Amino acid sequence: MGAQPVSQQASAVARATASRPVEVELRSAARVLAPGETAAVAIRLRPEPGWHAYWRHAGDVGSAPSVAWRLPDGFAAAPLRWPAPELIASPPLASYGYEREVHLLGAVHVPRTARVGSTATLRGTVTWVVCKVECFADDVDLALTLPVRAALEADTAAARAFTAEEARVPVRHADWVFRSAVDSEAIVLNVRPPEGSRILARGNAARVRFFVDSAGVIDHGAPAVVRVDGDVLELRLVRSQYASGTPTRLTGVLSLEDQVGAGDGPVAVEVDAPVVGIAQLASADRPGAGTGG
Repeated sequence: MGAQPVSQQASAVARATASRPVEVELRSAARVLAPGETAAVAIRLRPEPGWHAYWRHAGDVGSAPSVAWRLPDGFAAAPLRWPAPELIASPPLASYGYEREVHLLGAVHVPRTARVGSTATLRGTVTWVVCKVECFADDVDLALTLPVRAALEADTAAARAFTAEEARVPVRHADWVFRSAVDSEAIVLNVRPPEGSRILARGNAARVRFFVDSAGVIDHGAPAVVRVDGDVLELRLVRSQYASGTPTRLTGVLSLEDQVGAGDGPVAVEVDAPVVGIAQLASADRPGAGTGG
């Protein structure tokens, strides 16, 4: 596989073909850039029906998409932000990814030295894998040229799409408490939502997913045993057969798909849980708040 040579005529979108069953696009929420400002950008992936792309950790099969930026001097790109994935099951294996169109959200900062009246070309090589029964992997060069003016000018359609995707990006909450522990067969993750939250109001633990973001920790294809105990949500996750040693932290994303029937929408939260002893986990002592240990 390999990228095509870069040229000034490089397109911002690579259409799906028989050998590329995904449309890939570089989008900007700004039609016009401005010196000293930051423009929201995104890599848009639209897999063909039946195909899927991958999250930042693919699970058992696949590979995360990535972008290698080539920007004008002084421009800087922020890391991509990943919407919560879907579980893509192919027993006994499972992967984490997207069967829908997805925007991987980023940002490009324009230096104050950018000259008003000039143009700036944002270039990036996007590497991707999409799978159905078989998998395709490739990379493609994309380029988007925008004018530099005194003030940013929004692309309304792109900005609307980015806002919708932003709602799916997991957040870090200091008022959520996470702790985990490991025994010979499982990793137990305890989650305490914020005080006063209705998330566990009905004691219903359906539609809960945990997406680990590193390999060799849990069995991606094994369903978690989930229960609600008062104000604590407990997930018992099957350890990976490839696990070696005991992790010091358990990280990933917890997704709760409006399972409570309390009127709340879907919730996706970044998890960073210290691993403690089983006895300590079971104790009544309140763990350290937020993502700390």
